[in-house]
Amino acid sequence: MLATSCAKAPSGKIWTQFSGDQALAHVQRLVDFGPRTPGSEAIEKSRAYIKRELQSSGWSVSEQAFTENTPRGQVRFVNLIARFGAGGKANKLFLLCSHYDTKIFDTFRFVGANDAGSSTGLLLELARVLARQPDLAEKIELVFFDGEEAFENFNDTDGIYGSRHFAHELAQNG
Repeated sequence: MLATSCAKAPSGKIWTQFSGDQALAHVQRLVDFGPRTPGSEAIEKSRAYIKRELQSSGWSVSEQAFTENTPRGQVRFVNLIARFGAGGKANKLFLLCSHYDTKIFDTFRFVGANDAGSSTGLLLELARVLARQPDLAEKIELVFFDGEEAFENFNDTDGIYGSRHFAHELAQNG
């Protein structure tokens, strides 16, 4: 999480509204789609699910699509960026990020319940709770990265494609 300023805490205990059961239900839904490898049907279904869930809580979602060279050739990735309210980027104080893709394993089926289903489920439930506190939600940007897992081995050119692209765009365009 990146904090760029201190904000007054909303009244009430916002954390009491968080449902671990609901967060886990999101994880189960993502796992049910199957391995969420870049370009797969499962990642497309996951992306649509994440967008629907965010939008149902009042968040606006934009796609940050890009293509990168990988050890397996050119691959298209799509980061999801969610903002609450009409404030735009200017008043965002916090970034809360997760990734929603899974590691590619050619020898077995890896569905990514913990890596990264759990962080995505947590952020989706947090988005629901934050939507009940619009003054706070408007200070937060939620980012769901695609392409965080390496295709072969993490190194300077393989892995964290989504967060690298997001950081580059943020540095270039604010």
